[in-house]
Order: sequence, then C-alpha cells, then structure tokens
Amino acid sequence: MTERPRPIGFESRGWVSLTDNRYKIIGKAEGPYELYDLLEEPKEEVDLAATHPEIVKQMTKTLEAWRESCSRSNAGKDYRGHGWQFSPD
Repeated sequence: MTERPRPIGFESRGWVSLTDNRYKIIGKAEGPYELYDLLEEPKEEVDLAATHPEIVKQMTKTLEAWRESCSRSNAGKDYRGHGWQFSPD
C-alpha cells in the first residue's frame, strides 16, 4: 500500500478528525480526542489516547494547523496575489 504524503483532515457538525498512515484522532472540535491505530485495530474500538499522549499531542498540532488553513481559505486569504480574487458569494 502506498503511504499518504500528508495527513487528511475532516470537519463536520462540530466533529473533527485527522488520519495519517497509521493513526487517527477524532473528537469534538474543542477536544479531547480519541486515538486509534488503524493498522492494528481498523474497527476503531480501542481508544489509545491515554497510553499514547505524545501521538495525540503531535496530531492535535497538525489538526489545528489544518483547521487554521481551512479558515484562511474560507476567508479567501489563500487566494490573494495569485491573479484572481475569491468571493464566497
């Protein structure tokens, strides 16, 4: 299987998640997040957040950066200076 070059973020109805090649964090946007090892336990039944807080911390940082990037894009800030103006209307 080919690895993803970067994690995939998702946000809907107050829930967020971030999935990389092995782990996934998921929870309400304000946290706390659950952690799952998708390779060892693809059914996502065993929350590993308490036993791997360093992974949760690193992935939370990446998720927060992704959400900030989405906010900038939604406001049109990622599109300025590229020869066209974004309008959300």
